[in-house]
Amino acid sequence: MKLIHKTLTIATANTAVQACSEAESILGGVFKAKKSNSASVYIGTSTVTTSCGFELNPGDALPANPALVQTSEQHGSLDLSTIYINGGTVCDKVDLWLIAR
Repeated sequence: MKLIHKTLTIATANTAVQACSEAESILGGVFKAKKSNSASVYIGTSTVTTSCGFELNPGDALPANPALVQTSEQHGSLDLSTIYINGGTVCDKVDLWLIAR
């Protein structure tokens, strides 16, 4: 197992940012919007938008719980490369603290 820490930054408003370009099997962790963000950020799949995704207000956190989306093929893990963030404000950020296989 390994610990992954990344900070994702909204480089272009309303453009999805991939959490990781390589497949990483996530066992658990947290996604946390920076308190200094100017607006909400959104977490979802590659189609996440500022009107369609899980909203994180500045300072909010979302547990990464693979058991909620587990299929028999995933064996209790979530592929980090399938997760994206989006936001309407350039330079807003999301921290990822995750445990991977």
